Amino acid sequence: MKRPKSRYLRFSFRFGMGMPVLLMALALGLFSGNTLLAQEEPEENEPLRTRMSLSAVQEGEDAITLKALVRAKIDNRFTGLPGLEVAFSSVTDSLEQELGKATTNEDGIASLSLAKTKLLADTSGAFPLAALFEGNDEFGDSDDEIAITPAAITLEAVEEDSLRTLVATLESLGTPVPETDLYFYVKGMFRPLRIGEATTDEDGMASVEFPTDLPGDPEGNLNIIVRLEEDDAFGTVEANLSKAWGIPLETTPGHTPRELWSPSPPLWLLLTFIALLLIIWGHYLEVIYKLFKLRKNAAES
Repeated sequence: MKRPKSRYLRFSFRFGMGMPVLLMALALGLFSGNTLLAQEEPEENEPLRTRMSLSAVQEGEDAITLKALVRAKIDNRFTGLPGLEVAFSSVTDSLEQELGKATTNEDGIASLSLAKTKLLADTSGAFPLAALFEGNDEFGDSDDEIAITPAAITLEAVEEDSLRTLVATLESLGTPVPETDLYFYVKGMFRPLRIGEATTDEDGMASVEFPTDLPGDPEGNLNIIVRLEEDDAFGTVEANLSKAWGIPLETTPGHTPRELWSPSPPLWLLLTFIALLLIIWGHYLEVIYKLFKLRKNAAES
């Protein structure tokens, strides 16, 4: 009669056969772990892509300001990038001339003002312009090009009897520019106040009646602006003049009138703001009171 194998022998056999499998599994686990670690090693961050928009503001017959807006998509929206150096140049088919460099401000805009005589013109008389941001470790490079046709606005203030009129004439290369919308403003403390708009006639002229109720400085002076805004051919063209057509501002030392255009807001606006704050904070206090009440009722029950 055969003796059955002991449990010890059966365990030893199974353990001995299982050891190679276990060791192979451990080796595979270590290998795959190293592979995962290698895959999870952070790659070097690529520079963020940027976009540039180049524009120009023609100020009178002789001056022009170039503006380059540099942006990048951050948190799903395009944001202006400050502190970046932008190089401006004037480029034709056969020549290239460096105009200068500027650094973007907090809004991502780099501005360079210069005389139009420094610009190169192509065969049509337009100014081909270019701007370039070369990029850095954080942001990628970007550039833009535009062609601006020379233009200028002449602004006159005409007063007949009690009627005051602003007359603007738009010309390009000595020729009137018809059928073009011009906008008239008065410079304010925070932003220009639009007072009218008009379309140029066949002689390039447009006029608007000037209001008589605008406050000026103590002498009644107002800074008046006329502007052609972001035209495809001319860019932005503007002219301005100072005229004593405002209501003289009577002030005493240390006193500022309560007006919309002054640092001290009107009383009605201040009271409206305070009332809105009280309503908002009233809702907050009501919510806090109800939360404490619910907590108290829960503790009692």
